[in-house]
Amino acid sequence: MVFQITGYMGPLNPNPVHDTELFENWFDKVFIPFCGTRRPPLDVAIFGPLKEKVNQLSVTLGNLNKCATIGKAKFPALLSTAIDQTTTLARVKESFRKSGMYPVDRSIIPNSQLAPADFNKSEKTNKETTDVDTTTITSNELQESTILCHCCGNTISYVKEIEMSINEPTENPLVTKNLIPKSLADVLLPPANPSLAKKTSSKIITEARVITGDEMLQKLQSKRDEAVKLAEEKEERKTERARKKEEAEVLKEAKKEERERKKRDREIRDTEKEEERERKRHKKEEKRNMQQCNQQITAEFHQYATCTKSSVDMVDNRRSTRIKTPLIREEFLQFDSDMEIIETMEE
Repeated sequence: MVFQITGYMGPLNPNPVHDTELFENWFDKVFIPFCGTRRPPLDVAIFGPLKEKVNQLSVTLGNLNKCATIGKAKFPALLSTAIDQTTTLARVKESFRKSGMYPVDRSIIPNSQLAPADFNKSEKTNKETTDVDTTTITSNELQESTILCHCCGNTISYVKEIEMSINEPTENPLVTKNLIPKSLADVLLPPANPSLAKKTSSKIITEARVITGDEMLQKLQSKRDEAVKLAEEKEERKTERARKKEEAEVLKEAKKEERERKKRDREIRDTEKEEERERKRHKKEEKRNMQQCNQQITAEFHQYATCTKSSVDMVDNRRSTRIKTPLIREEFLQFDSDMEIIETMEE
């Protein structure tokens, strides 16, 4: 293979040709490790599946919408989805195992490149940090303690209610496994357990925003104007509903009053009709009583006239030559007047 020792020309590198020492340093420490069989974890088991997943999601998106275009705004979301689906814990562990990093394969790095571990010196400097003073927890008291898990090395926080003395010191599990010297025991600490309650944001920003730009200020102003407009429309709808409700109440009261008025008018008409029928009935009853009275008077008068006539005939038979007495004349006059009264009443 032939390598051209060239570079870029710029203010930091006026000479585009690298010197031999810099090139050899890059060639030994950068180029050769990446050309060997032991590659970094990302090249071993991450980049390949990630590219396949991005390709698969792009094809799926194209099948769903043939007019879709994956631009700068959509590519971050697509890449994030692909990373979440491919970068699993098992795959990461497998990539580190294949690259020889974990479990550590010391043969991958020559011993000449490693600095010797000076444990005697670190014991004096870190004695105060590695030892834990004996403390006593009084009874019925709650105290929060933080220890390291002996299996995974993560910090464990818990609360105890005990009465005992703590005499055993807490040691970094990385030092126990001879992964780091004791001098780095209080520097390279395992990460603490993350909180179980994760706060997820409902807003996904798919593009970069410059808050001080005119376009962004216009967008923010338009959002504020839209929010104000929505609030005004909501208030108008609320006022309109209140007005319609009030009008409905007024209309309901008017209808109720109209029904009450019609009911009173109907009762008055019924009362007047009943009084009219009662008057007609009384009038008819009076007329019937009057007719009965007239008939009775007429019958009595005819009876009286018959009796008087028979008496007159008898007197005439006896006294044919005698002139009628004044008494009989008066009776006939009274009879004539009674007959006139009866005829008038009948009319």
